[in-house]
Amino acid sequence: MVPPLHVARATSPALRLLLGGGGGGFLGRALSAAADSPPQEYAALLESEARNCERAFDRDRSRRIRQKLQDAYARFTTGHDDATVVGDHVYYEVQGRVCRRELRAASRVGAGPEELLVDLDRAPPGATSRDARLRGLRVSPGRSRLALTVSRGGSAALACLVLALPGPGRAGRRRRLRSPGAPLLCCLPSLTAVEWATDSVLYYTEAAEQLIPRAVCALQLGDAGAATHRLFQERDDSCFVGLARTRDGRFVTVNRSWRGHGSEVLLLDTAAPLRPPRVVQERAPGLTYHVERAGGRLHVLAALAESDEYQVLRASESAPGREGWRPLWRPPRGTRLLDVDFLDSCLVASLTAERGALALSVVPYDRPDRTATVQLAPWACVLEPDASPGRDAERGPEEFGFRLSSPVLPGERRVLDVASGRVRGDAGDGDPGGDATAERDAARSVERDGYSVRRLHAVSQDGTAVPLTVLHSRDPPGGDLSGRPLLAHVYGAYGVDVAMGFRPELRVLADAGWVLAFCHVRGGGERGRWWHAAGRGAHKLAGLHDLRSCLAELHARGLSRPGLTALAASSAGAVLAGALCNESPGLVRAVVLQAPFLDVLGTMRRPELPLTPQERGEWGDPLSDAAALRHITSYCPYTNVRPQAYPAMYISCSLGDRLVPAAGVLRYVSRLRQAMAEYRASRPSLAGAEAATEPPLVVSVHEGGSHCGPGDLDGHVREVAQQYTFLWQALGLPD
Repeated sequence: MVPPLHVARATSPALRLLLGGGGGGFLGRALSAAADSPPQEYAALLESEARNCERAFDRDRSRRIRQKLQDAYARFTTGHDDATVVGDHVYYEVQGRVCRRELRAASRVGAGPEELLVDLDRAPPGATSRDARLRGLRVSPGRSRLALTVSRGGSAALACLVLALPGPGRAGRRRRLRSPGAPLLCCLPSLTAVEWATDSVLYYTEAAEQLIPRAVCALQLGDAGAATHRLFQERDDSCFVGLARTRDGRFVTVNRSWRGHGSEVLLLDTAAPLRPPRVVQERAPGLTYHVERAGGRLHVLAALAESDEYQVLRASESAPGREGWRPLWRPPRGTRLLDVDFLDSCLVASLTAERGALALSVVPYDRPDRTATVQLAPWACVLEPDASPGRDAERGPEEFGFRLSSPVLPGERRVLDVASGRVRGDAGDGDPGGDATAERDAARSVERDGYSVRRLHAVSQDGTAVPLTVLHSRDPPGGDLSGRPLLAHVYGAYGVDVAMGFRPELRVLADAGWVLAFCHVRGGGERGRWWHAAGRGAHKLAGLHDLRSCLAELHARGLSRPGLTALAASSAGAVLAGALCNESPGLVRAVVLQAPFLDVLGTMRRPELPLTPQERGEWGDPLSDAAALRHITSYCPYTNVRPQAYPAMYISCSLGDRLVPAAGVLRYVSRLRQAMAEYRASRPSLAGAEAATEPPLVVSVHEGGSHCGPGDLDGHVREVAQQYTFLWQALGLPD
């Protein structure tokens, strides 16, 4: 979890390429055990690990690091950075209180009337729990009702609170409301997503165990109460179901997806909201597609074969099947399509070149041959549509707002005028005069505000070029960085990019002289669909080879050295990090693993676990495929723990996390400690004083339902301070 909490836009114009997938953060946390809490045999280990964690840290150093982190979050985090703008209001959450302000006052913090809609900590019994936090919100088309999805402590499923919003007269009062909040109409206890059809009909995905959506239902609100209607029942355990509202609100799409094995889209007609959905195109081998409607047109974003990249096609609403699809536009060769936003007269495609440079392409629906491409700032690593308060109202209908950021530079707002192809920066975002053009951005050097961005590549074992992004503060005299500590990041699964958005804690590291590296290994999505296919299933070892080559390349270029190198991974990224610790432990001095997936073989051999059928496309099926069994066995971190010298390790997990149960993590820790003890016993020279310098193994187990809990900024800062204290100590760094 990386605060501040992200609240999705109420009506998003963007068609995400991972629709229905929940993103790597959800899918990567595959189950490693079917337990809500550690079984009894791990109780003693849990207790001893808690004592070990308490003794492991220099408290004074930890306090100093925590203060730096708090200062960074205070500097870079504002209350409305991730607010949602709908109509005349901005909606936001502050410490469990969901509020809204009139839009004209939203840009002035603390000014104007604030309306309390609901206090999640004081919601009616059964609706939420005291540690409930907002996960998303949707305002009905007529803006009379509000649906809030909230997390509920240790429960894996989300709840939805449906509220009646105050009318225009009440909302317009120029004083703080004294009412307890908006009336609660009903509460849906277990779901994953919601979308409004009309003011009186709310679609939602009903969740089964472990937050897996199994049905699409409609909640019908009326004067006599609420009624539910089941519109679609998913019977394929290997399929994931998601919902998305089209830009113009004409349809809500039901997105069925199979990991690595295609997709299927159904349309719910908001003009007849209780009618069953109709299929756009039935599932076909190799076909993955998504559907959007904007400007009175139905568009399909599709990869027509497993080896193909995405392209945009036109479709007919009356006969939307594949036989009627007509090509509209495909990304230029050598680029990767990140996202597509559909405006009324054109689409805006977000692209990245092979080495990570960002660009926007404007494609007129009626003249796609007149596509114009705008290069963006070379320092930027992430491009996101801008949902900041008030921005939609300030822009014209044919302007596209977005934000550029890097791991150490917070988001800067830009607006693209699609007619002229010019980009302007919003006043106050750091560009003199607030009128930056795309040409000026592109002409900047890769150094920005004292931070350098390098885009490199490593050559993997089979000769494949693997991209690397490196960031650090200004080079020292002579450019020698070999004495600086290095923190490398890796993910490499599900076709998901390693996270490179701004994080205040990474700014703290960069300011302290650390080099930050992001390894774009196969299995991720950084170079397109083929890059994912080249690192999943029977090719998963390619990601390990890529990671090893990336670290070796960094050291060969003088960007730190093995004794000053740390590796960070979370979720499914821990598979590659754990495998590296088994195969090449000398490449890094320390490793930080958060909510790590470590027992791939054990999980994939248990089909009764809810996520296992969905995960076979990524990892393979060792029960039915002997080759998959051999391959998974060759790299599985838990299976390949052996008596040897390991890097220092910091591992964190949560007792209530049902997606990565603590029991599985503790099994790995127990096996690892045993292997380390056997290694010491086999080498008498490690006894006595030398054993005192042995790299530490620290396990931090939290009580919440997920790592620190969504929206828990204080918990996040405490956890990161502990991680950073561990890294400073493990690498032997002075303050």
